[in-house]
Amino acid sequence: MRYNYSSTQAANTWMITPEVTLESGKKYFVTFYQNTSGAYPEKLKVTVGTAPDVVSQTTVLWDNAGGTELINATYELRVAEFVAPATGSYYFGFNCYSDADQYYLNVDEISIYEQPAVDLAFTSFTQTSGLPVPRSGQNFSDYTVTMNKQTLVDGKKQFNALSNESQGVRSSNVNNTVVIPNGTIEQTDALGNISLQATISNFGVNPASYSLNWDVDGSVQTPYAGPTVAPAGTDFASLTFVPTDRGTFITSGSITVTGDEIASNNSNQFRMRVYPDSYTRTIYDRGDNDVDTYIGWNSALIQFKAGVRFTADADYQLGGVDFICRTETVTSGDIIVQVRAAGTTTTAPGPVLYTQVYNAAAYLATGEAGDYIHFPFDALAPTIASGSDYWITIKMPLGILFPGAAHAIGFTPGRSFFESNTDTTLWNPLILAPDEYAWIMRSVNLSSAPPTFPLTVNVNNGWNMVSTPGLHPTDQNVTTWWSGKDPSAGVFRFSGGYLPVTTTTPGEGYWMKHVGANTYNTGEEWPAGGIIPVANTPITGATGWNLIGGFELSVLTANITTTPGGLQTGQVFGYSGGYTPATNLVPGYGYWIKLTGAG
Repeated sequence: MRYNYSSTQAANTWMITPEVTLESGKKYFVTFYQNTSGAYPEKLKVTVGTAPDVVSQTTVLWDNAGGTELINATYELRVAEFVAPATGSYYFGFNCYSDADQYYLNVDEISIYEQPAVDLAFTSFTQTSGLPVPRSGQNFSDYTVTMNKQTLVDGKKQFNALSNESQGVRSSNVNNTVVIPNGTIEQTDALGNISLQATISNFGVNPASYSLNWDVDGSVQTPYAGPTVAPAGTDFASLTFVPTDRGTFITSGSITVTGDEIASNNSNQFRMRVYPDSYTRTIYDRGDNDVDTYIGWNSALIQFKAGVRFTADADYQLGGVDFICRTETVTSGDIIVQVRAAGTTTTAPGPVLYTQVYNAAAYLATGEAGDYIHFPFDALAPTIASGSDYWITIKMPLGILFPGAAHAIGFTPGRSFFESNTDTTLWNPLILAPDEYAWIMRSVNLSSAPPTFPLTVNVNNGWNMVSTPGLHPTDQNVTTWWSGKDPSAGVFRFSGGYLPVTTTTPGEGYWMKHVGANTYNTGEEWPAGGIIPVANTPITGATGWNLIGGFELSVLTANITTTPGGLQTGQVFGYSGGYTPATNLVPGYGYWIKLTGAG
């Protein structure tokens, strides 16, 4: 069910369930999936009463996910609990009370059931590393695609139909792009390991353990043996994927639990994106993933082709293209991506330089919202000279009415085009009179060398709290990082107790015993070329003390935030022969932080 916004009045819309008979003293769960547009905050509460009317809905069971306004664009499992005070008839209410002039709120798959003896649920599955750190012109920190309600406020449409009314310009066979022979400049296409997190929650009466099986595009990965999860507890399982190819991959998982009475909440999946460790992107759209409109021919019989003209700001080999798109109900077919040369004008492309075809399920973003798809290129993709124009075009399968996501404001004009539907040699600017739009299409360019940063860390004789704020060019072995460590002592991380490690992970802190005092420097103990940065992804924390490390920049501890908010308690402490409060997280050192809950 969906609530649609009012531009003038706050919401106060109710849905009340049919009668449900409950037994005194027993606990019941009300579960449902919920999402929003992602761009505007919504408010929802779940109530219970003894009659099927609003005035009887006096007991609030769940309110706005703990009091925060709802902005999740992807469906999330929500759970409310109720212990029946007496045996009898009850009615559950869903009340949307969003502010005026917000957008939509969806609720689906409502279930009401007695708390089972055993029930573990696979509540979320996410990628926590391997996605790029946003830079200038990249106003997003994740890859959630949302629809922008402001489109309607500005009087624009959420779906726009193309036409051939504008004056098209014919493509040519003239190549005005300077293409450098591949291999002339050194490129890097290394693939780092991808970290994933699975969240497992216990909704049952009894503690239970689980095993997690998962796969990436059908390729079975190493199973994970989970711990025993206490009733009302949550476990965060850390998984590692070792990629062999770049691209977009459907990553699926399911848990097996002995005696589990609710099997319907035991699986989850998402799209994982694998990029090279080092690259740049060329962006002419607004730089966010908030879709203003989807554009197409509004016909299942016409194939859609979008094009963007890019200009290389350095010599680079093309590594792929990112495009927000959707295939609606179409579940098969070829998506054809081409690199084309600059032609005789800036408004139509020249000859084809390179072609790739994608038809795996991961590239077909079915449904209404669409998704952020990374289309990788292989080693045969052209290398473009600095200052040269080139085009990337994307042709979608038949049957899709509005495939391409676009921005209506805040973009670089004159870069986005579409191919005519009768004479496919004609190209039109993306102007749907009177407005110009920009495709949300971004060129991915392999960097000629990985970015690095210098690092200096002072260690004392004996025990030190340390961290690795990036990747050592050789490997992450503890002896590679600290050649002077005491060979008779281990290096330890903390997770409810001290655990020995032989390799390190950025974001974690460690105890390391050193023989003598030393200052470690890039150019001395570490390579002169520097340390390779990693994405500054959130650090997973447990209830109680956590031993953490920062990344490549020194940051104020006062600026540390948590999700959910307010988890940090007390000060952050460093160590140098004794504990002292820390005002900064300095790269290369370890720190203690205490949390009141997991996050």
